[in-house]
This record gives sequence, structure tokens and C-alpha cells, in this order.
Amino acid sequence: MYRAPLVRKVFDVLEVLLEDNNDLRLSYLAKKTGLNRGTLYGILLALEDKGYIRKDKERKTYHISARLVDLAKKILRKSNLSGIARPFLERLSKKFDETVFLGVRNGDYIEILDAVEPLKPYKISSPPGTKLPLTAGATGKVVLSFSTDEEVRAIIRKKGLKKYTERSVSDETEFLEEVRRARMLGYSMEVEEYMRGVWACAAPIFSERRSLGVIWIVGFTSFFREEMKEEIIKEVKRTAELIALAYETFWRKEGNDHG
Repeated sequence: MYRAPLVRKVFDVLEVLLEDNNDLRLSYLAKKTGLNRGTLYGILLALEDKGYIRKDKERKTYHISARLVDLAKKILRKSNLSGIARPFLERLSKKFDETVFLGVRNGDYIEILDAVEPLKPYKISSPPGTKLPLTAGATGKVVLSFSTDEEVRAIIRKKGLKKYTERSVSDETEFLEEVRRARMLGYSMEVEEYMRGVWACAAPIFSERRSLGVIWIVGFTSFFREEMKEEIIKEVKRTAELIALAYETFWRKEGNDHG
């Protein structure tokens, strides 16, 4: 199996920079990593170009940058969000006997961080790491509700509005209205817009006017009853609020910056 040796070398360099937490010279990094100076200099140059490290040209030393620290914080927030949200996702899944997902926006997609599936044989399944279109279904509308109308228009014009089913919203004006509705109500519910025979209800997880992520519950329309709709909406929104509260409490308790 190919193991990308250059990638391993990049992480070796980053680990030394992070552990020592000082301005380090090329000679010291070469000794600590065991890399020859040519390879090491190329790695440092690439990391500097990406903004993850900085070079003091006068002292000829290297140190980590704020951008690398921000990247580490994002990774930490994602992992903490999944752990904090898990019991709430399990409760929601058990209540309605349907699959519940947790996700975050990742560029032009929504990435699934966690999924809780019911025990029944017929259910919707999708593993963590799966990426969903940003302009599709209830989930996309909720995630985009944290963007301005102009930002949403720009995304639509860049990605387009694919017609996944005959019920998909493919008109820009209509889709924008749906996003505004999600912004106003704090949830979005759809039936067979993204997949035939499937309904979904999504709500945002937000803290201090900042989006942390999104949760959504999905099931087959053949098992859906209209009298369940209001309760589903209420519970999905409530679950999102509880996750946000638990997340804020965790960070306050730990004394960490979650901004």
C-alpha cells in the first residue's frame, strides 16, 4: 500500500515546530527530523507559502503561524461537537425510530460528521465523511440560511440547482425564498426533494450567531404520517438547541476559546 512518504515528512516537520514552540533554525529541524536540507527546505517553503509557518528572515528561523493554530482549533471544534452531540442524536433517533445525522459545511459541500441509525432493517444510511451538495434539500437550505442572499445567489450560480427529483427546487428565486424561510423559522423540512421516497427535517446548531453545524432526521415517505410533522419539527429544533447549549457549557467549563 502506498503511504505517501512526503506527507509523513511534512507532519514530522510540523510536530517538531509544535513541540518546541520556538523559532527554530534549518539545521536544528534537519537534526530533529532526520531530513536532508534540500527536502526540508522544500517542505518549509511550501508550508510558508500556505501560511502555516512563518520565517524570520533576519534570524533565519521558523515558527508556527496563527493560521496553523486556527486550523487546529477547527479540528478540535469538530471532534468536540461530534462527542457532545452524540447522546442528543441518539435520543432523537430513538424517539422517531429514524436515522439522524450531524454535519458541517465544508467548502461547497456539507460533510457528515456522525450518524445514528435505528435498529430496524429499512432505514437511510450514509457514513461519516460523506459529502452532500450544498444546494440540495432541507440540509442545504438550513446551512445556507447563515449566508447572505448575495452569497446564496453566488453559490447557486457557481454550483447550479440540480434537479435530483421532480420535486427538487431548481428555480433560483424559489430556492432563495426557501433559504429565507429556513432563516426565519430555524428549520427546513422537505419531501422527496433530494431523494425519491425520502423526507428530511433539518435545523441549525448555532452559538452566539455563529453556525456550528446542522442536524437532520431522515426517513422513508412510506412510513411518514402527516400528524407527526409538527412534533418532528419541534424535536429537531429542540435537539439542535440542546447541542448548542451543551457545546457552549463545555467550552466555558474548559475555559477554551470556541470562537
